Amino acid sequence: MPVPIVVLVFAVVAAGFASTWRSLFVAWTDFYSHGFLVAPYGFWLAWSRRHEVPSPARPWFAIVGVALVLSLGWLLGRIALLQIVHQTMLPLILASWALAVFGRGALPVVAAATVMLLLAVPLLTAFVPLLQSVTVSANAALLAVSGLKAEITGTFIRIPEGLFEVADGCAGSAFFAAGISLAAMYVSLMRTSRQAAVVVVLSAVVLSLVTNWLRVFGLILVGHWTNMQHPLINDHGWYGWVIFAAVQPLWLWISAKAEKRWPHAPHEIGGESPLSGVDWRVVAGASLACLTGPALALALQARPRAAAPATLPDLAAISLSDAPALVQPGQWTPSAIAGQQHLQAIVRNGPTAVQVDRVIFSNQQQGAELVGTDRHLGDSVEVLTDEVTAFSTTPVRLVRQAIVRYKGGVRLVWYWYRVAGVGTTQSMKAKLLEIPAGIIGSSPSEFVAVSTPCGPRDCADAARALRAVLTRP
Repeated sequence: MPVPIVVLVFAVVAAGFASTWRSLFVAWTDFYSHGFLVAPYGFWLAWSRRHEVPSPARPWFAIVGVALVLSLGWLLGRIALLQIVHQTMLPLILASWALAVFGRGALPVVAAATVMLLLAVPLLTAFVPLLQSVTVSANAALLAVSGLKAEITGTFIRIPEGLFEVADGCAGSAFFAAGISLAAMYVSLMRTSRQAAVVVVLSAVVLSLVTNWLRVFGLILVGHWTNMQHPLINDHGWYGWVIFAAVQPLWLWISAKAEKRWPHAPHEIGGESPLSGVDWRVVAGASLACLTGPALALALQARPRAAAPATLPDLAAISLSDAPALVQPGQWTPSAIAGQQHLQAIVRNGPTAVQVDRVIFSNQQQGAELVGTDRHLGDSVEVLTDEVTAFSTTPVRLVRQAIVRYKGGVRLVWYWYRVAGVGTTQSMKAKLLEIPAGIIGSSPSEFVAVSTPCGPRDCADAARALRAVLTRP
């Protein structure tokens, strides 16, 4: 099979996952910018090492089945709007295509390229909570050594001059990911031995962590010396990268020493390019297996979905209207989520006004989904409590009970999710229910809430009012 045709078919397979590429592009432009470097590098690495694959290529037929399973896994991730799932599946699907077509002999080359593509996926953001904790602990030690008085509570560091928060963006995940990515590129380019590779990666991780610790500690010192007035306190995005760049010569020196201590063994060349010996039937089978998920996703997307019911069993006697016409200044309301329908009603239970909200997710997409956003309880609110409670025992009926503080005061909110006609208080169950719902075309998922003002310490009267509304005939 001609080389240009093989490359073209691979490009078509990769393009079939356009929606995932778009989501990765958004991540790269937002908080994972090194993806613009490591993803193209991964493809270049595979192409530059194509001669290392034994020739002629011997197809690995069993991997075609693996490609099909991975493609269906990608589909489930898309249906459930689990972005990290379908993004992770993409490099694995492309790797399975290459292994099916070129065989076991391509495994070292494909594995190296796949590692680089996986580093372009925001998987390392899972370490943010750990990185936050380590950063706070490291700065507690640095503050103790410096003699600067500080009070540490969770991720907050208070000094006499002001308060610092080691938020998600201050955890150092960007330096952590960039350091590991640079180490992986170095190892693949220099073809280091395994012992040297361990030193290269570990030193990159340690120096990336130290970079962030010094960045945060430096900001605290600047805040202390200038009484929180220096511009760096509010604009320090570039500051950490200056420190990161400053420690790179040290990392390169450590890496060079490791290479000298443990030199690499020469690699073998497979001969002529293996692309010319490819069987078109294997290419076709692997391509169809990989594109099964995107094809089914298009079919499901094109199918009309059932409309949301006019009323819900728990709210059958309540007539709801479009929320924007009812919302008053200072009134609590669930977060406005783009593209979704928000219905609302105000119901009187004696002197108490109970607010009823239905947010219908008829057009779910990443960032505007039922489960995956933590903003349902409103923007700029403080959630004091959030737990499952039973408001009826015959039969048992559960809601999530939250007490929120907002500009207008304190409010008791009872809420739940409704997916495919099933009500649940568990976000994970709602997410799992959305997979079959997306396949069979059930009615849109919903966020339902009833709420009323309550005292900051005692919400018993408010709970009775909510119970009366939900149990009315």
